[in-house]
Amino acid sequence: MSSLVGGDIVSHLHARRQSADSVMNTDFAPLRCPEILGVATVFSKPWPASVASLPPTVYHTTTAIRPAERSIKTYDRVTRVNVDGTSNVLAATKEIGADIFIATSSSSVFNEDDFNQPFKAHDFFGNYARARAEAERLVGLRRQPQERFRTGVVRPDNGIFGDVENDVTFAPGRRTSSSQYPVFFSFSPSLETLQRPNHASRNWISSRNVSIAHLLFEAALNPSVRPIPPASAGCPLFVTDPGSPIAFRDFYTLSSSLSITPVIETYPPPVLMLSLAYAIEGWVNLIINFPVLNKLSGWKEPTEDLVMLHPAVLTVSAYTICDDSRARKSVEEGGTGHKGVADTLHGLCEQLAV
Repeated sequence: MSSLVGGDIVSHLHARRQSADSVMNTDFAPLRCPEILGVATVFSKPWPASVASLPPTVYHTTTAIRPAERSIKTYDRVTRVNVDGTSNVLAATKEIGADIFIATSSSSVFNEDDFNQPFKAHDFFGNYARARAEAERLVGLRRQPQERFRTGVVRPDNGIFGDVENDVTFAPGRRTSSSQYPVFFSFSPSLETLQRPNHASRNWISSRNVSIAHLLFEAALNPSVRPIPPASAGCPLFVTDPGSPIAFRDFYTLSSSLSITPVIETYPPPVLMLSLAYAIEGWVNLIINFPVLNKLSGWKEPTEDLVMLHPAVLTVSAYTICDDSRARKSVEEGGTGHKGVADTLHGLCEQLAV
């Protein structure tokens, strides 16, 4: 495990009195794929005698998140980790005789019904979502009713928060010295607009709730408890924070009200931001298609916040509602009994207080 979610999984494993000897947290980020040999080497390390007889469970949370890219020429940037890496970790997991493999995916992969439909590469908003969908199918192909080895996929809502350094929620204010940052997903704060209830809104999810979703999936798949695999085995399940989705206006109000340093939002015209996003994407594609421009003129792809100002990011960022009703069902009904420990506003308040 690695990443924000992986850290919370480790914390929750200790909280449920899991022996420290039985928990291994491995960061595969330095590995390029991660390569199969590197994974096998890590997984083959001997466990302490006190836990050596226990069947392993693997939570695979490593990911390469590049939501802005849509060009097929940059697809390998996400497939190396998200597809090839998942395949390698999955193979190594079976090799060591593990019972359960839980992979983290993303709600960017449409809905749960698409999992059993023919794969269409052009159906996704960008390369990241497509790679996630491919990885999910690798995990789902491991469904063998007669085998003890079982798999599951958690699709957390997008985005995940839970760390003060989290780029998704707090990067704009953190990176600027003036505490002023542009607001892309809310109407201008005029009196007429503030009286409307339909500000841009979406679901969010705390990393703690994502972690709990993984542990619940593990419990549902446990072959020692359920000799016959449940209906959720090998399938993806959406999860999100409990309660209604919040509006972006709620987040901006929260930041302004609780931040010690005053937070000032600016409201650039939406058409201007969309036009700029297409211009930046065009610049990037030009450099990718003609690498000689980088060698001769030193032209480079944008960095920092401009990396996220692309049409693909704007497409997936607003009005994305996550339906986790299936995950909330009982195991017998095809879910895992998922329930979050805190809603989005409570979670964001805690994060701002850190």
